[in-house]
Amino acid sequence: MVWFRPAQHVQLKVTGSEKLAVVHVAGELDVASVPAVDREVQQLMTEADAVALDLSRVTFCGVAAVNWLTDLLCRPATAGRVRVERAHSEVVRMLRLPGEPTTLQIAQNCLTAVGIPDRRDDIAYLDELLSTALRISGTGKGNAQLYVPERRALVIAAQHGLHRPFLSYFEAVPDDDEQTSCGTAAGDRAAVFVEEVATSPIFWGTPSLDVLDEEHVAAVASVPITAPGGRLMGVVSVHAASPRRWSLEQRRALSSLARANQSSPRPRKALV
Repeated sequence: MVWFRPAQHVQLKVTGSEKLAVVHVAGELDVASVPAVDREVQQLMTEADAVALDLSRVTFCGVAAVNWLTDLLCRPATAGRVRVERAHSEVVRMLRLPGEPTTLQIAQNCLTAVGIPDRRDDIAYLDELLSTALRISGTGKGNAQLYVPERRALVIAAQHGLHRPFLSYFEAVPDDDEQTSCGTAAGDRAAVFVEEVATSPIFWGTPSLDVLDEEHVAAVASVPITAPGGRLMGVVSVHAASPRRWSLEQRRALSSLARANQSSPRPRKALV
């Protein structure tokens, strides 16, 4: 399904079926965009049995959005038919801010969709692999994402050289998101090499493209990291500032990171 822009600073994508329609929201939920998002939700409620809101890409949540979510989730006509499937930490923070029982309960229900579990060894190992990947690629930017099966998401656990808008937008990437290089790498269990982000079918027409452009990311390589037995541990990605042809040596070396822990001892590095 394609993304569309019903209002400035927000984009939507609708997936699912007549039983459950999923509205993916990316960008800002403010006084200008909330009415447009609400119209889409109301229309879907006439077509589907239930509607789920994926708010994992909402990087700004205003008071108007809090009021809208509270009404939507608690109003007798819609309660039980609408739920929040994934939430950005900014959404949870704003829901908790008023300190009212209703918004606190909604925030509590959303807490399963945020946070990083205490898996220090895995995070330290992914951080080690990120450092290695940065040396191999010669890039100055990269991130390591921990796979959290309870959330069905890749959560940024370590990063180098990236700025807040990028880190906020990609805070948690759903494991079924084929419109990101990390989500594609996780789903296919294979390294993904994008030589030019602007022309890549992975990113074309997605809100991710604007975020990558703002971060000056023009090429990316994402490598899934698996534990012995095939369990997905996470994804390591490196980002280049200009389009590049990933050399055969770089492809081989980066791809080998996925198998490094299969044959060598796991490093034990204290987290700073």
